[in-house]
Amino acid sequence: MITVINQEAYKLLHKKITWLAPFLIVLLMIPFIMSFDDAISAPWLVMSSFGIDEIAPLIMILVAATFFSSEFKQRTILTMLAKTPSRKDVYLAKSTVVGLCDVAIHGFAIIMTLILNYALPKFRLDLFKPYCITKVF
Repeated sequence: MITVINQEAYKLLHKKITWLAPFLIVLLMIPFIMSFDDAISAPWLVMSSFGIDEIAPLIMILVAATFFSSEFKQRTILTMLAKTPSRKDVYLAKSTVVGLCDVAIHGFAIIMTLILNYALPKFRLDLFKPYCITKVF
């Protein structure tokens, strides 16, 4: 199973979309930065990692669809399924690698949030200070 995961990770790391994903994240964060320019919404924008909750699923759909479809397009899935003892191992390895890619994308988004938090003066806020709404109405 570890060998299959290593093979799938190697294939994913050699796809162009895997290396374009961080640039897509930054490119898609820009509209969120431009749309919230007041001091009230800035803390909420930083706490939501500049919209990564909306961006990450789109990026992961692109990465996973490209990753899975290339196997079927090049017909290498047939060889992979024939060589491994279990089909379950192949699909579980692919899912594991895509899940680890999702964790890496979220980690990159958190790092970009920290960088943007300190680089843009209007979004600069203390990340360790608790932000509470004291008055609702």
